[in-house]
Amino acid sequence: MKNSQGSKNQQVYVDSEVAFNPDRLIQKLFSLTRFWPIIFISVIIGVLVAFVYNRYSPNIYEIETIVSVEEVENPLASATSSLNLGLNIGSNNIVETRLAVLKSQEHNFRVIKRLGWEVEYSVDGRLSKIESYPNTKYIVEFDRSHPQLLNTDFKLEFRENGVVVRIETSNYEGYVYNYNDFLQKYVQLPDQLMSLSLESPYNEWIFTDYFKFRVVIGDGNIQTLSGDPNKYSFQFKSHTDLVNWGVRNIKGSRCSQPVDSSQRTAGRVSSQR
Repeated sequence: MKNSQGSKNQQVYVDSEVAFNPDRLIQKLFSLTRFWPIIFISVIIGVLVAFVYNRYSPNIYEIETIVSVEEVENPLASATSSLNLGLNIGSNNIVETRLAVLKSQEHNFRVIKRLGWEVEYSVDGRLSKIESYPNTKYIVEFDRSHPQLLNTDFKLEFRENGVVVRIETSNYEGYVYNYNDFLQKYVQLPDQLMSLSLESPYNEWIFTDYFKFRVVIGDGNIQTLSGDPNKYSFQFKSHTDLVNWGVRNIKGSRCSQPVDSSQRTAGRVSSQR
């Protein structure tokens, strides 16, 4: 009997510990008030970090489209043979085929040349550079038969009578690219290119052994750019780097939603930049 009574008392004691106690909760909350400076500072730091991240991190844009592809029956493959062999012959693979074309290097190479992405335009943001595309204030025309220095910032300062081009780098190694021959070559850069400043009238060729280009600007934009406080720059990009970027970022899948014509199939294509 004593053991039974002791077990009941012990059970009652355990249940009272587990049960919700409002008074104890209030006491714990009040005990945290002595740490309010640490809690307040932590909240402020968290808000500041979130604000800085959202304001100064580079934006990532994504474009998405739905492509309607016409289906064409394959006369060499019947439905029976497709089922027996477990193959997707004919219209079932048409979306995958078109996606393979969009992701192919040859297709991306043609798109890059047509859009003129060999020159990457940038403007200095609050903490980092921001890509400026399309660039409508000025254009960099370059000689495709002359080697161009890759992945190096050409900083521009616009003046009323011309443009100042500056290169500031500490890297003595680099690559030049010939856009006609599609040849990339490793080079040792001379000391003169580590801190180079060249001034030239607008629309005049600027060239060394490592680049040849000119800055073309309309008469209406000279006054605008010469008084613009923004800092502009550009880089030359090789076709190989640009094609690889396109292959990595283009994604696609078969779209399940219906399309207007019964003889068409939809595919969803998206790209980030």
